[in-house]
Amino acid sequence: MEIYAKPVDEDGIMMQIENGIIYISGYIKCSNPGRIMKPFIKEVQDNILKNEIKSIKINISNIKYLNSSGIKEIVNWALKLDRLPDNQKYSITFLYNSEIAWQETFLSSLVCLNSDLIKKEAI
Repeated sequence: MEIYAKPVDEDGIMMQIENGIIYISGYIKCSNPGRIMKPFIKEVQDNILKNEIKSIKINISNIKYLNSSGIKEIVNWALKLDRLPDNQKYSITFLYNSEIAWQETFLSSLVCLNSDLIKKEAI
């Protein structure tokens, strides 16, 4: 099953799905990225649960800037995994650019939240 969500391109934030990979890119620096990111994330998660998908990949390698409010939205998505019933849990592998230091640092911390379900992979 393919994951689906309506693409987003607003206020410097781009979110889309191509070939089963979720792409988040751009300059996430607006004061309330949640108004843009939350509906996309909800649609993706609803689709994952409906289709019983057990693993996804999120490519953040083209996020050039991510403010603390944007970090919060991604962290909240990862935290939702723990609240799902065991039969609905899925794993997330974050694909990142190893030449962008903050991506490595951010994802290393994110993996610590749940290393069974959250992974990182340099591309």
